[in-house]
Amino acid sequence: MRLPFGWAGALVAALSTLTFSPLVQAQSGYAVSLKNLQALDTRIQTIGWRLAKGNVQFCAETRTSIGLLMQDIRGYNRPDEARRALSVPVDFAVQAVAKGSPSALAGLTANQPIIAINGQDLTEMARNAKATYLRLIWAQQRVQSALDENGIVTLTLSDRAEPLIISGQEICAASFVVRPRDNSAIADARVVHIGGKFPGLSYPDDELAAAVAHELAHVLLRHPQWLSENGRKRRDVRITEREADRLMPWILVNAGYDPNAALRFMRKWGPKHNGGLFRNRTHDGWDERVDFIAKELEVLEKTVASTGVADWSQRFVRREI
Repeated sequence: MRLPFGWAGALVAALSTLTFSPLVQAQSGYAVSLKNLQALDTRIQTIGWRLAKGNVQFCAETRTSIGLLMQDIRGYNRPDEARRALSVPVDFAVQAVAKGSPSALAGLTANQPIIAINGQDLTEMARNAKATYLRLIWAQQRVQSALDENGIVTLTLSDRAEPLIISGQEICAASFVVRPRDNSAIADARVVHIGGKFPGLSYPDDELAAAVAHELAHVLLRHPQWLSENGRKRRDVRITEREADRLMPWILVNAGYDPNAALRFMRKWGPKHNGGLFRNRTHDGWDERVDFIAKELEVLEKTVASTGVADWSQRFVRREI
């Protein structure tokens, strides 16, 4: 499924459908569920930041970011309970911050209340929204617009006396979103979507990063656009999946992860999930995928040894597209 509004729309959709069984209706259970989602968001944002930041010099398209994921309390299906559970006195707040990002270095933490962006009051900005989901989209767009204009954004927090001025950093033009009810990992033209039930979440960070890197490879190599232009024939999808597998270790090493985590991920994932991140028919068999990754690791090692850098923009061979 492709969500139309990038990461902000995906987060709104996730929050609006977040429900809990009668066993966790109590305030404490509700709070735990929301905070578990925030912890997962933090993990994915951190991995995504490392991958997108570490590969920025090789990406054809970049954007300025501060590594901030926002939330709108009114976007939850039970906003009053969410407000009490998270102790957020206003509507907009920090949802998650990528570790190592400008937001983290500035001291932002989950659930800090945000009342204005670049001096624009968020309550006033969102007052005329015709749909609740538009509020968070507008707020995030305001942050991105400020970063696009001059590379900095000013956040006014109700728990700080002075506005916080944060300078952005360039990253590859991709966003990372958790979809709580999904069990897959997929990508569209701009966004990597990780399901809250994705089995790879139980893996160590470097192996989960390999799965995220596979999806990021689709974005960086413009696979969704290519498939839209050429048709999503089974052979064509398999070609893109093979390229994403091969690019995984390049993306990992530039982000400071062990590139061999790509092999470990596939060897762990493949036998249990019938050979692929999606469907068998659109992927090589998992053992074939291991072979492709292993061969690419040899190419990567030789490239770094001879050039000192894992420049996939120049050295990665796209054999079929």
